[in-house]
Amino acid sequence: MSLPGKLRNYRQHAPLLASILLLCAFAIYLAAQVEQWLETTRAPVPTDVSGRDFGGMDGPDLQRLEILFGSTAPAGAYAPATAPSDLILRGSFVHLEPQRSSAIIQVEGQPPRLYWRGEELQSGVSLHSVYPDHVELLRNGTVEVLRFPTVSSPTYVPDEPADMPYQDEQPYATPAADDTQQMQQQMDALRQQLEEAVNQPETEPSNDQPMEDD
Repeated sequence: MSLPGKLRNYRQHAPLLASILLLCAFAIYLAAQVEQWLETTRAPVPTDVSGRDFGGMDGPDLQRLEILFGSTAPAGAYAPATAPSDLILRGSFVHLEPQRSSAIIQVEGQPPRLYWRGEELQSGVSLHSVYPDHVELLRNGTVEVLRFPTVSSPTYVPDEPADMPYQDEQPYATPAADDTQQMQQQMDALRQQLEEAVNQPETEPSNDQPMEDD
């Protein structure tokens, strides 16, 4: 066979040979990757790796949260005291703007008064913050909490014992009922006097005599 004929045959089989070589190279690469993956899964995982990794991640996250939301105060660091009993909270008005919030506070021996935030109630005592259920007072640099007065529950009245004999007598009239009855009698008497005063000119005879014609 001449040389041009051999070259022509090589050119025809060259793409097939190149494809076979590429397939062999890819098969070798894939086998190496599978073997490496099997070695990774078979190897024991160190117990301190996860803790060390997570410990390194907690630092930046906590710092970022403190920058965004501020650091949390430790427990017991902010425990305002209770305001003295000479101040009574009567009402609170919370506004969207804290500076425009106000509260009605009564100082002992004085009538209730409206105080704005920052206004002084007594010497060294001013209104610090206003909330729906309480207010905070600033007394010489110390924050005190003033809450609404507690409403006393009604006294318990025990039921009448069942073994007591029935007494047929008139119920005892309380002083309030006596006062109401007396007031009603006074109103009836006053109404009767007014009616008599109105009807008196019609019943009394007239003192003027009719004049006779000459």
